[in-house]
Amino acid sequence: MSLLRALPRGTDAKEAIDEAIDRCTSIGNIMHDILQCKVISEDDGAVGLQIGDASFAKRLGLHYLLRYFYLIAFRAYLYEAERRQQGSDAVSFRQWVDERKEISYLASSLRLE
Repeated sequence: MSLLRALPRGTDAKEAIDEAIDRCTSIGNIMHDILQCKVISEDDGAVGLQIGDASFAKRLGLHYLLRYFYLIAFRAYLYEAERRQQGSDAVSFRQWVDERKEISYLASSLRLE
């Protein structure tokens, strides 16, 4: 199961986050950082890398990937909150994620591949 299928308006949420990332490229690009970490983590024996660089890059890449994952989830949450019009059934993001066990499952199974 993919995150985009598990979320309400998942594709819209990803597109909105990707657009925001593109707009902020001058200060950083998380998708580029994920890719760089992936490349370094796969090149464990590369000349110039210190011992542990590849494993550090893998951990850092997973950290960035998890951020990206939750940015998309948060945007989906905001879409749903907009639909609810902040009525009496408003919930926090944490509550919203807790109600959707598939999100926690998918987050725990992320791999930098």
